[in-house]
This record gives sequence, C-alpha cells and structure tokens, in this order.
Amino acid sequence: MVSIIVPIYNAEKYLQRCLRSIQLQSYKDIEVIMIDDGSHDHSGKIMDAFAAGDSRFIAIHKENGGVSSCRNMGMQIAAGEYFQFVDSDDWIPADSTKNLVEAMERDGSDMVIADFKRVIRHHVSTKGHIDRTGFLTRTEFASYMMQAPANFYYGVMWNKLYRAEIIRNQKLMCSDELDWCEDFQLNLEYLQFVNGVSVIHEPVYYYV
Repeated sequence: MVSIIVPIYNAEKYLQRCLRSIQLQSYKDIEVIMIDDGSHDHSGKIMDAFAAGDSRFIAIHKENGGVSSCRNMGMQIAAGEYFQFVDSDDWIPADSTKNLVEAMERDGSDMVIADFKRVIRHHVSTKGHIDRTGFLTRTEFASYMMQAPANFYYGVMWNKLYRAEIIRNQKLMCSDELDWCEDFQLNLEYLQFVNGVSVIHEPVYYYV
C-alpha cells in the first residue's frame, strides 16, 4: 500500500481538485492521510467529506504547527510500504502513483524521482534534470544533484516515492526548525540509506 500524505492549511480554493486527483488514481491500493493544520477556512469540512465518502481517506485535525509537523505526523501514522507526498494546492495526474510504484518495484530501488509540471496561471511547462531513465546508484544520482543542488527537482518531496521502512528504521523527520529547505534536508538524510534511485520522465505532479 502507498500512503499519500497531504498537509492542508487554508486551501479551500484548491483542496477539492487536489483530493479528487488522488481519489481518481489508477493505482487503488492507497491510504490518504489528510492533516488539517489548524485551517480557518472550510478546508476541514472538505477533507471530512472525502473521509466520509471514501474509506481510504483519513482526516486528522490539529493545531497549527507548520508543514513539517503535518508531514511528520502523517509519516508516524501511515501504514503503507511506500510514502508519497502531495501539497493541498497542487494535483497529480491519474497514473502518478502507478508510475512511481512500478519504477521502484521494477528496479528494486529505494527512491523514485520524476519530472513534474510547473503551472503558472495558464502556462504549463515540464521540469526535470536527469537525462537518463532507470536505475542510478547513489553515487551516480549524487553526481547529477551536485550539478544543480538548488533545483526544485532534487529538493522537494512531492516528485518522489520513498520506501517507508527506511524512514521508520532511521527515524527520519522533517525539521520543525527550518522555514525553508526542510524537505531538502530530509531528502539528503534519506539518501544516506538508499541503494539506488529510479529515474522516470513521466511527470507525476502539477506544481502550482
């Protein structure tokens, strides 16, 4: 099972689109952990409606603590073999989870990284960095990352699939002390424990 973790804060304008895109995934063996970070709008009601209508959706409400606290709580609760992350103002294409899982299981890797779509109003462009596909050793992946370490492609969590066992065994968490690059820090810590990374070019995410 894939645990899809969705931090939510005052996202009522976009949340329906986000959660619906997850609900319509072609890969069905998922749980969706929605964490409301003390929203002041109708985000909580929207996610509660999804939880009431689909048993795979789990609604959690907490006091405001930031995106890292949401992701950490989600990882602690999650029961899946893999972790996928989606932010509440974005959305994912129908085969996103399927493509990520197939790549990891095909290659026996410990992380998958994929291209994504950048959305600026009506303009959509595809973003990526690695020109290869398939399995890369950790050293090969690091050599690419060192060419453009500030690239969103490497830093964010939402264009990747993680093996939950590594995060649990190594007790990895997003830093609550950082206001930016907290996701990049987790990625760097996670990479210490991987045997290799799968690269796919099918975009798995729409980043607004």
